[in-house]
Amino acid sequence: CMTCAWTMCSPLRAARRASSRLAAVTTPRAPILAGLRSAQPSLPPLPRLLSTQPRSQRGERGALFAELKRCRRREDVARLEARLQPLRDTKEWNQLISAHARVGDRRHAFGILDEMRQAGCEPDVFSYSILINLCARSKDWKTAVSLLREMPNAGVQPNVISY
Repeated sequence: CMTCAWTMCSPLRAARRASSRLAAVTTPRAPILAGLRSAQPSLPPLPRLLSTQPRSQRGERGALFAELKRCRRREDVARLEARLQPLRDTKEWNQLISAHARVGDRRHAFGILDEMRQAGCEPDVFSYSILINLCARSKDWKTAVSLLREMPNAGVQPNVISY
């Protein structure tokens, strides 16, 4: 009603409430949504996918690997590589190979594979796949195929990513 400045007239309010209740009943999704709303509080919380610990509690080494993952320049990768020595396991070696591959440093990426073997850490499918991907990006198909052929001899089974 146009006479009310702040509130609606009671007949108009009643009509709007009735139409909204009617829409809720006649909408085919209304029962489904109502069921989801009532079930929502009983759902278990989703697991945390990222670390909930602050960087200071993850340790300096974890922070260095996080920084290595963000590096986009050869100088930065070389600086962090020196601070991360000695590398402890295959995952750490693979992160270093991946960092060198990301900045396009083929010579160091392949050199790390040899250093990895000398340190007594065996390359896995990820190690080879990173290098094969690097060869594919630089269109060096011969080296990529030779890496694929080398994998079974090293006791590593190629996977879909490798091909």
